[in-house]
Amino acid sequence: MGTSVGFRCNSNMLELWKKKFTTAQYSMEYRRPTVFVLSQWQTSSKPTLLYLIYKWAITIFFIVSWVVSIIDIPHLNEPNFNHAKWLIYLTNWGFTMCTIQSLLSTTMVTICYSVPSHDSETSTSQDHKILGLYKVYWVTNIIATDIAFGITIVYWTLLYDAKYVPLSAVNIIVHAFNSVIMFIELCVARHPVRLIHFYWPLIFGGCYICFTIIYYFSGGTGKDQTPAIYPILNWSKGEMTAIVCVVVCVFVVFLHILTYGIFKLRKVFHKKWFQVKDERLSLEVGKDNPISVLPNDLV
Repeated sequence: MGTSVGFRCNSNMLELWKKKFTTAQYSMEYRRPTVFVLSQWQTSSKPTLLYLIYKWAITIFFIVSWVVSIIDIPHLNEPNFNHAKWLIYLTNWGFTMCTIQSLLSTTMVTICYSVPSHDSETSTSQDHKILGLYKVYWVTNIIATDIAFGITIVYWTLLYDAKYVPLSAVNIIVHAFNSVIMFIELCVARHPVRLIHFYWPLIFGGCYICFTIIYYFSGGTGKDQTPAIYPILNWSKGEMTAIVCVVVCVFVVFLHILTYGIFKLRKVFHKKWFQVKDERLSLEVGKDNPISVLPNDLV
């Protein structure tokens, strides 16, 4: 009997994992695009004012930080070609993705919030028009989240050296706050994370690796005039750098699994939180059956 139960459990787990890797899961289609403009922790079916303010605060922070990192005030007196090298660093590619996904998200939330709630027909029509952006936002959000976590971990463990790099506000923002904010976004947003979507940050990382190869063989250098943009991406040591790239790709997949795990925990905490609220509400109204304050499960 124990063997039979174990076999059924293994079979059920196998079926569950198969569902995570279907053709539909690979795509960026989602049955309810409205989840991309809602918070996991709200009960209304359209964006709230609080969520709108939150989204604008995050977006303004990203845009201002992005511009400040480009201007690079402490190094304004350096040659112009050094400022142009802002474009060669993965940190700045990742922070740009954070800014783009935030701007897309806030645009969708703002327009959906402005739709009059009393006009359901207009609301539905407007939602579909602006929510056509959800696929682009979803892709950029996946990339921004995974890459932000990766940049923070790799930078502070392998690259940062206090002897050569000052601990400036911009340095902390683009190498630490990027992950903090993307983690908060992951905990607050309602839209899902699909396990199979690990291929998006891999494609992004692959594009950057290709760029570094082309840049190196074109004679490009880092800001310190060395041939390597990063010490661990030194193509003069091709075999070792190739191994590093493979390890980093595996690490990116691990980070996406971590992101997926945080998403699943968010759903668990959300379910428990609203169950407690239901139970309290049922006691207040003196009924045996809890009154559900949850909207339809959109995720």
